[in-house]
Amino acid sequence: MKATNINEILRVGGFKSAVCFLVINSIPELPKLAITSCLNVTKCPIIIGYLNEEDLLALPSDPRIIYMKLDTPDGFGSAFDSSNRNYRNFHEEDFFKIVTVKWQLLKELLGTDIETLIYSDLDVIWLQNASQEIENTFKKFQGLDVLIQSIPSLPSEPRLCMGLVGFRNSRNVHDLVSRAHSIHLNRVLDDEKFGDDDAITEYYISMGFPNWIKELPQTVFPVGKLLNSFSNRDLMPGLSLDAPYIFHANYVAGIRNKRLMLRIFFKNQDVKFPRIKLTPYWELILITKRIRHKIRLGRLLKTDIKLSN
Repeated sequence: MKATNINEILRVGGFKSAVCFLVINSIPELPKLAITSCLNVTKCPIIIGYLNEEDLLALPSDPRIIYMKLDTPDGFGSAFDSSNRNYRNFHEEDFFKIVTVKWQLLKELLGTDIETLIYSDLDVIWLQNASQEIENTFKKFQGLDVLIQSIPSLPSEPRLCMGLVGFRNSRNVHDLVSRAHSIHLNRVLDDEKFGDDDAITEYYISMGFPNWIKELPQTVFPVGKLLNSFSNRDLMPGLSLDAPYIFHANYVAGIRNKRLMLRIFFKNQDVKFPRIKLTPYWELILITKRIRHKIRLGRLLKTDIKLSN
């Protein structure tokens, strides 16, 4: 699908916004879940960027889905080897090369007539219409061009997250995507484990924290690190978090851990997602992980005691 065709679809349907995903390599379960969840709660078109058609076979079928073929980047060796299309996680160097394609997808789509573009990772499940909330926020705050997930540990050290980002199609955003792409490519070519989150955070800091970039509230746009906040156990009765718009299953390595994290999250939610259940198989994996974690903690404690003596 070319930009001109996307413009025609936008015009005929009266759409001003779109959600996009990037599908690279063969990933079990998550792409279908993420895209289906978005289809369930939004009405805007969904654009899927891809490199190989084989990676699209398990995706949902819907008239609102538009596919955009992207060019395979040169100079990255095995990262885009068509004979190895297995999922790569952030502990692998190829992961940081693969995610550079995200900037290419954004550049292509920002060259169309889309006014509001929402990018969503494949480990993000949509629970409410986040695109509508992002549109409404842009309408209310005319000087705002980017709404992005974040998870800083300290107020003095921002940490932006490209898992879910809303962009107003503006000059500021074109500059951001172009410069963040360059930052990302330069660091990856030096064989650094440097990702898209690092690139946009570095851009944000270098620009002096511009007020046209705003962090999404972590309570309703949570990342995986906040999973333990979404529990049925009330420490103080009557206190609860607002219903989240999305849940981002990051901060764990490996596809199985992401799938497990989603099942734990949905077990503690009033809104159920029928395709994600914590079955006995997944319960056993969770129990095993808890036991291993306790054993590791016990060994660390013994080591600390020996060192203190």
